[in-house]
Amino acid sequence: MSLLDKLTSPFLGKTADGVVYYRFANRAQALQVKSQRTLAEVRNLILVMYGIVSTMTFGGLAFAGALTLIIAMSETTVALSFDLRWLFLAELGQILLIVIVICVFDGVISRLLRRQP
Repeated sequence: MSLLDKLTSPFLGKTADGVVYYRFANRAQALQVKSQRTLAEVRNLILVMYGIVSTMTFGGLAFAGALTLIIAMSETTVALSFDLRWLFLAELGQILLIVIVICVFDGVISRLLRRQP
């Protein structure tokens, strides 16, 4: 079982005839709407949702979340399997942005404190 399978399996279900559906969606609607989707497309849609959630969660640091969302959406439209390296790079981007912001604010605050009489 690949890492992608392990990450997405809690969100997916499969019928006896092999149709993949979201477990958190209404099963009848999911089967009706998504009966033509491949497993890779469904996984990509889960990663699109992850991008939306991370974009909403990290308000000011939404760049990496938006990057994840854009990449996942472009991969979904061409029905390719999503490469987790892009997701990893987006997460590293978020961490890097947090570190940069902390360093900049730390430098600004320390300079302001030094100027105080």
